[in-house]
Amino acid sequence: MKLRHSILFLILLLGAFFRLYRIDVKMRFIWDEGRDMLAIRRMIVNRHPTLFGPYNEINGRADFFGVFHYYLISPALVLANYDPLGPSVFTALLGIVSIMLSYLLVKKWSNEKTALVVSALYAVSPGVIKYVQWAWNPNTIPLFALLFFLAISQLKRTLLLRFSAISGLLLGILLQLHYFTIVLGIAWFTVLISSRRRWRTFLTHVLIFLASFILPNLSFVLFDITHEHFFLHILQKSFINGGRQQLFQPSISSFFTVPLQYLTSVFQEVFKAPQFIAVCLSVIFILILFRTLVVFYRKKEITLQTLFAISWIVFILQISFFPASFDAYHSSSLWIGMIYLFVEPLLKRNPLFMLAVGVVFLFLLSNNDINRKPTWSENMPLVRTVSFIAAEDSKVLREPFNVASFTDSDTRATRYRYFLDVAGVVPMDIFNYQNVKHLYIFTPHTFEETVQNPAWELDAFRSGKTTFLGKSDDVSVYRIDR
Repeated sequence: MKLRHSILFLILLLGAFFRLYRIDVKMRFIWDEGRDMLAIRRMIVNRHPTLFGPYNEINGRADFFGVFHYYLISPALVLANYDPLGPSVFTALLGIVSIMLSYLLVKKWSNEKTALVVSALYAVSPGVIKYVQWAWNPNTIPLFALLFFLAISQLKRTLLLRFSAISGLLLGILLQLHYFTIVLGIAWFTVLISSRRRWRTFLTHVLIFLASFILPNLSFVLFDITHEHFFLHILQKSFINGGRQQLFQPSISSFFTVPLQYLTSVFQEVFKAPQFIAVCLSVIFILILFRTLVVFYRKKEITLQTLFAISWIVFILQISFFPASFDAYHSSSLWIGMIYLFVEPLLKRNPLFMLAVGVVFLFLLSNNDINRKPTWSENMPLVRTVSFIAAEDSKVLREPFNVASFTDSDTRATRYRYFLDVAGVVPMDIFNYQNVKHLYIFTPHTFEETVQNPAWELDAFRSGKTTFLGKSDDVSVYRIDR
């Protein structure tokens, strides 16, 4: 085995270790994941395919995403006997594949050494690792983004129509996962426009790309047509409503402040950089982006740096139009590009920069707290354990019931509802708290503290008879009968 293959194997092994070690108590399992697992389980058990994907409605704002995520992880949920650990392991495995794809992509455009360095940094980045440790629609974006860049790499080399079709299909899938990925289309367009083909050939590529892009997103169209333009109304409110739902809020100041703020948040989240260093890195990165464009303008030569730089610039412009709605994970499709844009020029200029890269590698490695205690949003086994305590009691009770949780802000206990559903005891829906006689409560507080909570789910039960059912770690389970 060649040395480079041994190094790549070690990188993949290291990446796998950080992504899979103690994943059961690191994977996030909150309202979003409980909602998704319930939807997928019922889709499978009831044999009822759906066109409706993840949907959020919080503080007067609504977000919707494509259904592709549900179908992607459903086999893993079935194979794991409806344990959410299955889809999380599957997502982490896709994250390991992404390390390999990052190596192949950089090697195709650069050289072996740069490809190994970039993939090694990508493998141990704390933020990259964090965002593949649970099953969530944005968490598979890096895999499909890397496949997209590999497809347009082949398009540049061959200009075959099938690579425009593959690129369009992958971008359509990416849009299903999160709408911020739409900016990657600029990379495909840059490759195509630089080919200087005849207009007829150019238009053929465009039409094939658009047809392939639309194909996976027909679910939006079909659902909208059959459900009184549900998605269209949300889009209208997001752009022109003028109220709390409107996310489109561009201003002159946002185009100056948002890029630096956003990039700083990415460096803090993904690379665990202290704030001052994150700000400095953000300024350097902005300079790298514009320098790359200047080089492209002078040489008229498409490189991987060009594609990543243009994609990042368009992405930053995009979030400047939506200054009230951005998070670090929104750019996960371009994190590999951020690493590459820093590393490639350094290694090209002076081999001594490998020492600096080595220091960065060790810094990232040391910032992966593999033995951290689970936070409130993690520790899925604890949620399962206390849910089954309630489920066993309900099987004896054999009467309609509902549930409430005070372990987090989701008082309707969505993540606990999922395990109750798996156990075969289905609570009444969230609109039927007043119509049942029994309420199960999951709480880390004393019962006296819990019943003082103003949550309306408790209103009909505050003076009821209380039974303590059990406890796991710091979460207690009570039943209130009225």
